[in-house]
Amino acid sequence: LFRRTRRYHDIQGVELALLDHFQLDLSQMESEAKELAQVLLSEIGNVDYQEFGAQLQLLVALLRRKACDWWQLSQEQLSAMHGVLKLSRRPQLHVEFDAWAHPWKLSREEVMNCIQKCTIKGTSYAQILCSLEHWQLTSCHLGPSVALHCAVAWLKTRQAFGKAVALFDHLELWRWEEHLWTFEVEALQSLQRLVRCDRRALALALAALAASARLAAAPRAWAWAAKALTNG
Repeated sequence: LFRRTRRYHDIQGVELALLDHFQLDLSQMESEAKELAQVLLSEIGNVDYQEFGAQLQLLVALLRRKACDWWQLSQEQLSAMHGVLKLSRRPQLHVEFDAWAHPWKLSREEVMNCIQKCTIKGTSYAQILCSLEHWQLTSCHLGPSVALHCAVAWLKTRQAFGKAVALFDHLELWRWEEHLWTFEVEALQSLQRLVRCDRRALALALAALAASARLAAAPRAWAWAAKALTNG
């Protein structure tokens, strides 16, 4: 799929879905992934952002799977992508891309403060996660209980469910059995709230859980649990 001939806007969700399903890392297909990015970005300025808005979202999702430096993109390519995202009227997508392109925007101390106080004032969930990875902060630096408290707090915010899963996974909080159990219980309760009020957010939450190697492992069946909550 990565090697096939395509136009600049031609990326489908199946590529990302397969990466998640088989828990593949882009490093295993580095040359193909980078070539694909170059093709997709080569004419990004010509994108009809009304017609190909979904492809923009998928492109950002692909790029965010690796640090910006890994892709070896030029400043011109990054600037062009910024411009297209501004015109696309997708502010959240632009926030995600900007955080990925500038992971150093938050200092190490600022990231730790955001997690310790469970606040995103003046920043975004995406920026905290990107800066967290940039500064190589771990659960040992933050404290497992503090990190779990933040992840659970994010779960309870409708638009941050996926970010909570990403935080939980990145800090490897599943290594503590009691933390894994607590997070799963809170996740189930959050899914119950989403079932009642926001089906789109529910679909995104289930996708985030499915993409997590630890949280998607058998015997967990989040989609079935959500269906039972819907019927119940």
